Amino acid sequence: MRLRAMSEVETEVSRWPGMQTGVHRLGGIGFFVHGKESSHIHGNGLLDCFVGRTNRDELVRDGRALPHHIFPRSGWISFWIEDKKDVRSALELIRIAAHQQEAQ
Repeated sequence: MRLRAMSEVETEVSRWPGMQTGVHRLGGIGFFVHGKESSHIHGNGLLDCFVGRTNRDELVRDGRALPHHIFPRSGWISFWIEDKKDVRSALELIRIAAHQQEAQ
């Protein structure tokens, strides 16, 4: 179920204008906006997105994401993709990260 959900996220994001998917430098699937990494999914279903500190604080406070699993004070967040019910939330987080990258 996890792999199917991860595949659904990858397929959907690859359709977005300006987004590219590819192998992440640490393994897994990377999502890039005009060549700049915005997010990636590890093979275990952990999604990491760069959303900036303000967005991070709001998303964590609202329970929509977790602080990044290694760099909790950075502008990165983490989110577990476990099954189909998580696809929509994952896509929303990736979209926020993509907009963050475009703004920089």
